[in-house]
Amino acid sequence: RQFDTAIDDRGDQPVVVVGGSAGSATFEVVRRFTEPIAEVAAGSTTAGMPGTIVAVPVAVGDAVGPGTPLVVMEAMKMELVVEAVVDGVVTAVPVAVGDAVEAGQVLVVIEADEISEG
Repeated sequence: RQFDTAIDDRGDQPVVVVGGSAGSATFEVVRRFTEPIAEVAAGSTTAGMPGTIVAVPVAVGDAVGPGTPLVVMEAMKMELVVEAVVDGVVTAVPVAVGDAVEAGQVLVVIEADEISEG
């Protein structure tokens, strides 16, 4: 059998069209992992991979510094501790224990302390 194939990637979601003498079919391309968000709010800490939130040891208003645990995730049967990389104050925690998160999803937002010069 011979089939004609084409990829249409002009829209938001690419599709593959396969046609032959018996008819044609269209298949939507489904990505295994979501694309990381192109732009996130300044100070956002995002998930590096899909997983499940198992602990959130910080809350809005907490002061944090480099190395402070922000979120504990389970991914690929391992626990991953996501830590702060700056000094600042937690301004948002859009996740909760038990949430399934995707790669690139915002976990915690920190308003960084201003560095005084001089």
